[in-house]
Amino acid sequence: MTQRYVLCLTGDGAAATAHVLVRRLVETGAGACPPDREPEDGFHGVWVCLSETLPDGVAGETVAVSPHDTPDFAAEKILDLLAGQGVVSLESEGYTPEEEEEIRQRLADLGYID
Repeated sequence: MTQRYVLCLTGDGAAATAHVLVRRLVETGAGACPPDREPEDGFHGVWVCLSETLPDGVAGETVAVSPHDTPDFAAEKILDLLAGQGVVSLESEGYTPEEEEEIRQRLADLGYID
């Protein structure tokens, strides 16, 4: 991600969804700033906020969290939305050569491969 993207969440489940969403963004390797913090200068990632309006001059959008969705489900829907817009990538980068060698060595030690 090369810029700051502001995602404003609204609705009864917004706070709980924001917590799960920030965790999931970090797991995917995207930068994330939780609602209780102000992003630092130069922050590149998704700033999740609990507001109905976007700050002036920033890219982003407002998403209403459905009262029928669990926080986990709502966060996954939002991740899919962000991925569809190219804001985040949900694709795995695969293993590094070092990780591949470690896995190969473990399988060899267990006798699964020569």
